[in-house]
Amino acid sequence: MIIIQFEDFPPKIKMHINGVVAKYMDSYVRDHLVWTPEQLCADFVAYLKKLHSRGCYGDYELIDGEIAPLHKDGQLWMVSSDANTYLMDKFNRKYEKHKVLARKKAPLFDRIRLGYRWDTTKFYDLNYGLKNGSDYEKADIVEKSTIVPWTMEHVNQQLKSKYNTDLGSVLIELSKSEIEINFYDYWLNMYYSNPLAPALIPEVCGDRVMYYCSKFRDEYALESLEHWPSTDEVKRMNIRFDFAIINWHKQKKLLIELDGHEYHKTVEQRNHDAIKRTIAANRGWQLVVITGTQINRNIDACFSNIKEFLQK
Repeated sequence: MIIIQFEDFPPKIKMHINGVVAKYMDSYVRDHLVWTPEQLCADFVAYLKKLHSRGCYGDYELIDGEIAPLHKDGQLWMVSSDANTYLMDKFNRKYEKHKVLARKKAPLFDRIRLGYRWDTTKFYDLNYGLKNGSDYEKADIVEKSTIVPWTMEHVNQQLKSKYNTDLGSVLIELSKSEIEINFYDYWLNMYYSNPLAPALIPEVCGDRVMYYCSKFRDEYALESLEHWPSTDEVKRMNIRFDFAIINWHKQKKLLIELDGHEYHKTVEQRNHDAIKRTIAANRGWQLVVITGTQINRNIDACFSNIKEFLQK
């Protein structure tokens, strides 16, 4: 049986293989708390096989009037046993070079978006370890960073460098209701002075994925339902959550909804609450609801109930 080696491919296929492996590695090491070269190799092969099952083999070109994949031979080789030595060599070197990063805790989210999507003056796109919007920074840059993701220091650094503002100002700008003001005022007084404490992030409307749903009259769904008509009455909506806390030290993330309508809710209000619970669960958040009555009665107790998210 003939074994195909990496060196047997032409230069363009070699460049494609190296590029696919490098891009996957940089993405992978940021999404996993702990990883090994063997785990990375298994997940990489599974990732490619899933793409291949959908007919995806990289770039395509038009040949004799037909669309053909440019690098199919290289793509198929990477999921074969012939590629195992090459892949493990790559992944072992990656691990040795960046094993500090490999043992770091994950940032939980590399991107958080907050504010009003339709108003660019009140919309903020914050990130950890990204550049140019959504591309990853080089691993060695992230590895050398001492800033803790989603702390006051990190969020304020992002807001200052990108928007020339700070978290205190953004809270005042975005959180307008009486119970929201009471809530963040308490937090500002008790926690804002510690730059290493998890930040209270207002009006969160997305991470890498924007939090959208569809609405028809008093119904909400992630996508339009079959029984809904094709009409302008069906709207796409960006869902926002009152506050978020991402605790990197404990690897916990919390969405907070403040509810001023705890009694006699309409059908639409109940459906709106339900779609928020669905979106939160789908994105891996824990969701807690705090009512206006609870805040007015004993705000100390409200914060005591979520203290595990607020402290290192």
